[in-house]
Amino acid sequence: MSVTHPGMCKRVALRHSLGLIGLSTLAPVLDVTTWTFPLISLPINLYISYLAFCFHHKGDRNSARKLFFCSLWHLPMLLLLALTCKKTCRDYEAQALPPAPLPPPNAA
Repeated sequence: MSVTHPGMCKRVALRHSLGLIGLSTLAPVLDVTTWTFPLISLPINLYISYLAFCFHHKGDRNSARKLFFCSLWHLPMLLLLALTCKKTCRDYEAQALPPAPLPPPNAA
């Protein structure tokens, strides 16, 4: 694809790297992670987006290599951050428990 359609390859790389920012912000909305995950993952998502923008703009071998090598450590880092920021079972149990009943008033 990169040889036959280089323009499409550049657009797809940029679109997918920008989509990672959206997916990272969607995780806490779906109650998978806490709200710290998008904040912590934003720098690495912005870095891969920057490299994808450079690849989209230049399209040379050097920018493609930088984007490729960044993608090798980006996904494991993102998954590690998601695991450290995931919601625990206690968070789900606290949401599922009904509120504690009030004690009966003293008959005085």
